[in-house]
Amino acid sequence: MDTFLRIDINLFATVFLMIVLFLAYQKLDHQNAFNRLFFLGCILIIAMNTFEAITCIINNQPALQYRVLSTLLHFFLFGFAPIITLYWYLLADSLTTYGEVRQLKAAWPLWLPIWLTLLLTLLSPLLHTIFYIDAQGVYHRGFLFPLIMTVSYSYLLSGFALLFKRKRNIRRTDFLFLTLFCLMPITGGLVQGFLYGVLLLWPSSACALAILYMYLQERMVQLDSLTGAWTRASFESYLTQRLRTNDRKPFGIIFLDIDNLKQINDLHGHNEGDAAIRAATQTIQSVLRKGDAIARLGGDEFAIVANLRDMPSLVKLVARIGKAITAYNQTAGKPYALSLSMGADIFVDDAQTSVENILERVDWLMYTEKRRKKGESSDPPSRRSTDAPANEG
Repeated sequence: MDTFLRIDINLFATVFLMIVLFLAYQKLDHQNAFNRLFFLGCILIIAMNTFEAITCIINNQPALQYRVLSTLLHFFLFGFAPIITLYWYLLADSLTTYGEVRQLKAAWPLWLPIWLTLLLTLLSPLLHTIFYIDAQGVYHRGFLFPLIMTVSYSYLLSGFALLFKRKRNIRRTDFLFLTLFCLMPITGGLVQGFLYGVLLLWPSSACALAILYMYLQERMVQLDSLTGAWTRASFESYLTQRLRTNDRKPFGIIFLDIDNLKQINDLHGHNEGDAAIRAATQTIQSVLRKGDAIARLGGDEFAIVANLRDMPSLVKLVARIGKAITAYNQTAGKPYALSLSMGADIFVDDAQTSVENILERVDWLMYTEKRRKKGESSDPPSRRSTDAPANEG
């Protein structure tokens, strides 16, 4: 009975996360790379909770088979713990760049502490480094157990620090979700680390993944279903939040329009028009930096938030987008060529500036470029106002 009372939270967390995984598998897009990572994370945490519960059940069993099983399970628990916390860090790093999930890839120096802890874990049965199982089948922490705690918490706390450092890059709702996502395993792990015998790290990680699932549900509303770009509402919400900081930091906005999309729809069908929109979005995303984000404002109109401080850098980004579209046309084999008209300018975080003013300015610049390409007057009236709005940058 005492053993059951000790592992009941693991059992509850396992069943709870299995339900979350089942629901997520039914509702989330299986082709999305981040969703697949979420599924994998759920499976790993379910395994961690299950294995930890089993080690408690077979603890203090002197039979050889139980001691061997306990050793193998602890290899898994201690070997994967730093890897999972590195995953937490990479996730925080990716999600705090304008709320988008980019490729989760760790630079090799980030792997060095993990390789060290894996080696020490493998040596544990001989040297009692991280853990050991005595002749009576009782689990003990090794003399280097604090090291694995330090490595794991370095990743968790670094991810938490990134969340606060880049708070201005994400929406307030996203920040609250991600704060809870990071805090759960940190709190649970600290309690388990300092109160020997308390099992909270993996159950709290299960709760964190449940919070992440709610965040993914929220993201489905924020992202355009055709392109995966931000929706107009998400873009305007983010920009409004950023302007309210009033810290006068510069940033770039590019407003772009896909030329002749109606002609593509008329000649080749709306499915091909949708394919053109997706191709344009993917091509643009391929040249954006980690700190940039793209939003579909409606139809064939898009806006890009670029974390750039001056106009020359923004002009170079516009040129890179143009070259990427040209390269796409050369290899796509389509009966039409994609073409973009773009307007770009630098603005600053200023509470006196409105989202509408920013969009009016770059929309006017984009429309000027579109008229210029058609050989018309280079100084047309804005589609929203008779005079070109003043530069807010």
